[in-house]
Formats: sequence, C-alpha cells, structure tokens
Amino acid sequence: GGECHLNKITGKKDYWREDLSKEILYECKPGFCLKETQNQSTPCREGHQGILCSQCSDGYSLQGQYCKVCNNTSGTTTIVGVMICLGIGILALVICIPLIP
Repeated sequence: GGECHLNKITGKKDYWREDLSKEILYECKPGFCLKETQNQSTPCREGHQGILCSQCSDGYSLQGQYCKVCNNTSGTTTIVGVMICLGIGILALVICIPLIP
C-alpha cells in the first residue's frame, strides 16, 4: 500500500498508518483514507478521523457509507410543532366560543 520515493514510503490512497515514522500500512475501507503527502500521514476523507479514518469527526454522522455533516433539524421541528399546537388551540376556541351560552 505504499510507494518508495527517495528512501521514504508514501501511503497510497485507501491505506492508513499511525504517523510518518511508521512503515506499516493498513488497508482502509475504500474512499476513507486519501493518499499521503510528504508532510501529512494518511489524510482522511472530509468528516472522517481516527484509526483507519473509520470514526466520524465532531459535527458529522454516518449516513450511508460515509460520514456527512449533521443536519440540525431539531429547532425547525420544535417550531413547527409549536405552530401546529397553537393553530389547533385557536381553532378549538373559535369553534367552542359560539357554543357557550
């Protein structure tokens, strides 16, 4: 999983190693680990980190095969829920007020 250049090993795409001082390369899941540069050991695909780039970074979650940015929809869901409850409450008042003697 590596290429030799000027007595240095550079990891190929889809291979991971702990740091540049290590010579052992491990195979990653396809697309998780990017090709090394001379100054950076095993850069991970965006949203991935850790051993074999198999963990999702903060703010990312596993969606399908890869880690993707989390969509924060909880705030929107809460607002919609409150609006529906208010609408039902107002509708109930409009219907019930004429029935009160």
